[in-house]
Amino acid sequence: MYPPERYMCTLKSYVRNRSRPEGSIAEAYLVDECLTFCSRYLHDGVQTKLNRILRNNDANDFEAEIPHSFPILFPKKGCPLGAKKGEIFSLDDKSRNQAHSYILLNCGKIEDYVREHEADQQGTSWVKAKNHSMNFPSWFKARAMRQNVPDWIKELSRGPNKIAKRYSGYFINGYRFHTRQREARRKTQNSGVTLVALTTSFASAKDPNPIRAKVSYYGRINDIIELDYFGNFKVVVFRCDWYETQEDGYGSSYVQFNKKCYQEEPFVLACQVHQCFYVQDPFDQNKHYVMKSIPRDLFSIGDEADVDPQAIYEKEPSDQSMGPSIPNDNGEIDLIRGDLHEVVIDASKGVLLSQEYNTESEDNSEDDIE
Repeated sequence: MYPPERYMCTLKSYVRNRSRPEGSIAEAYLVDECLTFCSRYLHDGVQTKLNRILRNNDANDFEAEIPHSFPILFPKKGCPLGAKKGEIFSLDDKSRNQAHSYILLNCGKIEDYVREHEADQQGTSWVKAKNHSMNFPSWFKARAMRQNVPDWIKELSRGPNKIAKRYSGYFINGYRFHTRQREARRKTQNSGVTLVALTTSFASAKDPNPIRAKVSYYGRINDIIELDYFGNFKVVVFRCDWYETQEDGYGSSYVQFNKKCYQEEPFVLACQVHQCFYVQDPFDQNKHYVMKSIPRDLFSIGDEADVDPQAIYEKEPSDQSMGPSIPNDNGEIDLIRGDLHEVVIDASKGVLLSQEYNTESEDNSEDDIE
């Protein structure tokens, strides 16, 4: 009933002459229809209700400002939330290097350079992975100085500007994310994030056979930062606290807020994470169970159907095969049900004769009454 109620509110707003409410509604409705019809023939530069930006729009206007010679490195989605559209601040060197390193290692456009640097590493698997993570930004900056490297590679290797922008809320991919500082004044919870990444796991520093598989990470947002690569790129990252994940006997995942991990890698791309909620255990205050969520109006539908589409169509309620059976037009109607098994009952002759006698006696009594 919400759409009809909202539309009734719109019709009531058309009333200007209270002595003639019906006429006011009819006249305003006609004017609205005429303006809607005319707006379909205006050029694209005119904003109308048919092409205006939605209220919860996650498109980023910065995409139009990117030079045409530079490719789009990350999805340009998302918009800040709140009255303040960002706070300018200065990044420290450690945070700047951590964010820049994560961006480079998660940029699909430079996978060739990542594989090239991995091939140059020597030592055990643990040493290779560690050196690759620590030394790739500096190696990439030196590698970009060659002559056969595109301009956008050189601009990306410079790293972000120390002057960045901070937000308290961000809307992306159907989720509303808030920082923990903003969430402290609210009863709602929007700071929980989860990330599923393909990670190489080592049992120890001497493990010769690491396992490469998808791992789920859980954390909470401390900062929402927009990094500016000197006017050429802009990337939104979340600075998070990550926690150790465990499972109980029933397979439910939980975290403990007093056990943090991956403190040297606090940043994550805003376009990579999903939202989750944490429910506190009534017997352990530091133990919080993870509750995953999906955006509103988003439904999980598999890519491939498990059954034949033709079979689904044949079983649709509108199909005639599911409707009542239509008898053949031969002048006679079959009164026997075909959807049940028939039951044959043997009756003795005495029972049949008694039924006939009772029927005749009833007929004679009716004649006597008449």
